[in-house]
Amino acid sequence: MTRFILLPVETPKQVWITLLGSSNSDNFLDIAVDSAGNSYVGGYYDAGGTSGTDGLIAKFDNTGALQWQHGYRSTSDPGASSNDRIYGISHQGSDVYIGGQRTFQFGVVVEMADSGGAFNWDRELGGGGATPNSAHFTTAADASFAYSGGFYYPSGVGSPQLAQVIQYNRTTGAINWIRRLGNAVPTSSSQNGFKGMTIDGGGNVYLVGEERETYGNQIGLMAKFNSSGALQNVNSFGGGGGPDNFTFEDCYLDSGGNLYAVGRIYENFATGPERAVLVKMDSSLNVLWQRYIGDAVIQCRAGGVWVDSTDRIFVSAYSLSGVIGSRDVILAEYDTAGNLQWQNAFGEVVGTETGHNIGGANDGFLYFVANTTSTAGQGGNDGLIARVPDNGGGLGTYGSFIYQASSVANGTPTYANGVSSMVLNSPTGSGATGNVARYATAFTEVNI
Repeated sequence: MTRFILLPVETPKQVWITLLGSSNSDNFLDIAVDSAGNSYVGGYYDAGGTSGTDGLIAKFDNTGALQWQHGYRSTSDPGASSNDRIYGISHQGSDVYIGGQRTFQFGVVVEMADSGGAFNWDRELGGGGATPNSAHFTTAADASFAYSGGFYYPSGVGSPQLAQVIQYNRTTGAINWIRRLGNAVPTSSSQNGFKGMTIDGGGNVYLVGEERETYGNQIGLMAKFNSSGALQNVNSFGGGGGPDNFTFEDCYLDSGGNLYAVGRIYENFATGPERAVLVKMDSSLNVLWQRYIGDAVIQCRAGGVWVDSTDRIFVSAYSLSGVIGSRDVILAEYDTAGNLQWQNAFGEVVGTETGHNIGGANDGFLYFVANTTSTAGQGGNDGLIARVPDNGGGLGTYGSFIYQASSVANGTPTYANGVSSMVLNSPTGSGATGNVARYATAFTEVNI
């Protein structure tokens, strides 16, 4: 007689948390998630010395297990004061794209193989001293091209800033075109740049960030270019004639071509209350509705936004005062009409969790990154990546971390929206290659 032994089937974790760090300060800033639920994170860490940082890149599988980790640094100035950082990361096909800076002077984009993190190509723009400097804060790619968006300083740091977008050949990294937006009459206080970007099915590129002509009057900037570099729309958001201070941080498209962008605003410039703001726009960048999270009691800053295949909108933010502890991650879901579906907080009673971006794989979960001072880590700041159910469930206690329902104030602001007066220019440039390299890192992984 044949006998069968039934073995228990292990139920996959609904919620997992992974920390990666060292005894220094280690920071995750952005996340990209592929269709299999693998997560790619980018940020930076304290490389030693007085102020030096190196970029940090890592891949985790859909169980939160670390697959690989690498450092990123300048080859010409690999010392403790190089200040190399990764601000943006995206995934397309079998490639990962990172955008950041080298030595505070050069904006750099790198294409990497997602299987092991090997560099395929790198390209930078910028200079040193009083020559032009730049930083790439965001990246995106489709089947045809790769892109970066960020800030450009025509005469070095301290000069009027221009918002910059660059298109690259995906195979070689060669620059196809560069576009910059700036004030019609720039001043020393002009501060313009892109922080978030996304691409629609027609190859149009949407970017969000900030524009400022004079100190104390910073507003949101939204722009749309086609794949040939032609400017389609450029609009502004925020202020309403007052002294408000606004910047967009991230954006994402739904299946109907509507753009969702998140940002943060001071109701009174530099004094608060500070709120996270979610804005829905049509494909011409006209605002359809706007929502906020935060008030004078619990102020909030926006981290990121992601939209799933059924057009559910998910927002990450973090509080500046205690919901659970002194600083906590805030996650929320909205429908396409702007109705709040649920809102949760993630953090520790002792410790701070600063939430950044969010992503997903349409697998029933959300993936987000944050920085934590948890004693479960290695000391200082550690990078944190976590997965939670996308229906607002999974609430509970996980080691020292608590994931619970929250009720931070949310509502409908009425900030102004209109056509921006930014001026377009189309410079040329080929950039340089071979000035950044990856190297092995051995940060400690903690799975919770």
